[in-house]
Amino acid sequence: MAVCAIRSESDLDAAVDGGADAVGVLVGTTHLAEDSVPLDDARALLLRVPPYVSRYVVTHLSGTEDLLGLVGALPVDALQLHDETEPSVLDAVRAGAPSVRLIKALPVTGTAPGWGRFAATADAILLDSVDVASGRIGGTGRVHDWRLSAQVAADCPRPVVLAGGLTPENVAEAVRAVRPWAVNVNSGVEVEGAKDRRRVASFVRAARSWPGGEIGA
Repeated sequence: MAVCAIRSESDLDAAVDGGADAVGVLVGTTHLAEDSVPLDDARALLLRVPPYVSRYVVTHLSGTEDLLGLVGALPVDALQLHDETEPSVLDAVRAGAPSVRLIKALPVTGTAPGWGRFAATADAILLDSVDVASGRIGGTGRVHDWRLSAQVAADCPRPVVLAGGLTPENVAEAVRAVRPWAVNVNSGVEVEGAKDRRRVASFVRAARSWPGGEIGA
């Protein structure tokens, strides 16, 4: 269970105390997003993450040097890549930072996204909603067609992470429909724009409540 777009110490405490397995910060945005934090703030937040909670960075940056720069500047376990990124870039980042996991985000629009060219390069595939009209490539708060995500989860050999409009109220249904390896939440666990421990805890419980057993993370 991952909580994305941590912007403050109180956000971080709410996510960790609520039971998140991973917490993420958004750094390096080139598309519309209100949740981005400066590099120094991201570093300070990630350094406060306790042991056994994974740290990841969400970014729109797509060049090898930019991505390796993030890895060098931040205490990070995984990079979540949201913009157009070539598989060759993922290979280059892996060569330069072999200990960092690479999560390739793909947009779910009218058809199931093509994951095939990333199957050999990414450690996981994240399926997210987008808003073409506003230019948002994540953080939309919108649910997409879970049937399309379920196709990817069934066929893709890499772990599949489900995101996009998830909340404590709908995540159990989403997990039953898609059977993802993990789920990722942002605004769905917020109250008045801040992460809320009770909503995080409710989200975690609901995501793990589906009849088939627990999801992978």
